[in-house]
Amino acid sequence: MQDHTPGGVLAVSIASPILAIIAVFLRFYTRRLQKAYLGIDDWLTIPALVLLIAMAGFLLWGVHEKSIGYPTPRPPDSTDNLAYPSRNMRIVGIAEFANYILGLIQLACVKCSIIFFYRRIFCSHNKATIFSFITIITIMIIIGWVIGFEFATIFQCGLKFSSAWYDGLEYEENCPHVDWKNGALGIVDFIIDVWVVLMPIPFIWRLHLSWGRKLAISFIFLLGLVAVGASFARMIVTIEVIESISPTVDPILIITQTLYWGILESGLGLVACCLPTLRFLFGRMAPENLISSIRSILSLESLRSGQSRAERGERLPDGDGSSQHSQSLPPKPEAVLGVGGYNNETYVMTDTGKGREPYMVPGQIHVKQSVQTENAPV
Repeated sequence: MQDHTPGGVLAVSIASPILAIIAVFLRFYTRRLQKAYLGIDDWLTIPALVLLIAMAGFLLWGVHEKSIGYPTPRPPDSTDNLAYPSRNMRIVGIAEFANYILGLIQLACVKCSIIFFYRRIFCSHNKATIFSFITIITIMIIIGWVIGFEFATIFQCGLKFSSAWYDGLEYEENCPHVDWKNGALGIVDFIIDVWVVLMPIPFIWRLHLSWGRKLAISFIFLLGLVAVGASFARMIVTIEVIESISPTVDPILIITQTLYWGILESGLGLVACCLPTLRFLFGRMAPENLISSIRSILSLESLRSGQSRAERGERLPDGDGSSQHSQSLPPKPEAVLGVGGYNNETYVMTDTGKGREPYMVPGQIHVKQSVQTENAPV
């Protein structure tokens, strides 16, 4: 799929919001299943989703008007200079300006949602830690980043805002530093994305967990690298645009590329920030959990059968001829995962007891169920 064609722009503008809507819906549905409270990390996905839909709307409008993804119309004098006023250029300029304004806020919401999710897991409300301090500083950097580049984008042409609509020579005279601003935005955005994704990894490997669980948890958090890949591609395209500025280069097709990778980054970022939360939902659907549920049903049936025989006066033989019955029932998934009434999502950062030895009393039917949960210090 090419990133400068109408078909490519249509595909990413439709697929990104749809996937994001599904991810955000499943995130809130998972919270309901967990009976967990909705935190700032959850609520920030709502404005991020609304802004993503608005960004996609501008791109769909541009394609519908046969502007975004279409070659720049030739000027009437048939010269090679493509930077001249036209309706197509103004539509593309409006769509680009709107996507930069909306996209900055959308990306900031996604990044802050991820940070607050980290705090929800790693940080205690009544204990200051190094990681807690790092997350606060990172949030402040993100806020400063979005405010700074929002002002730089809004006033990229000074107070002559209409010049941003690519109105020929007026744009070239009043907006001389737009491309360099976009390049700086792409580079800083990529650096922040890498930092946010890799931030929890060292702290995960300090936890008292098995190597297998550390790798599994690290993999969940590193799913955000997919969005980082889109951010990297957008940065490279923006740099290539700066290096290839020429009156003979088609400006609409170049802008289409940056818009394509911009909305792809926004969509993938929102989906990726929801994936760790969906671990609980996907875990319930895993084959091993289905097998465990079947075993639980069989165990309960065996227990009921034993109770019926005991009521009829029958003895349940064991190895030495005595009569006893013991059944250790598996705990509920909510108990093992540490959710339902807990403020911290300890299901990610805790170990559960593996062995549950049955306690037997001769001549009686006894059931023992226990769950041992241990919070690992951050």
